[in-house]
Amino acid sequence: MENLLTLGEQFIFSVMGLASVVAVAVSIDRGL
Repeated sequence: MENLLTLGEQFIFSVMGLASVVAVAVSIDRGL
């Protein structure tokens, strides 16, 4: 279970990181 939780946390943080990068890219593309 501990390994699954760790993988889940890593997956969530990875998705959050990608979302942040996409948000920044969209902001730059829109010139905000």
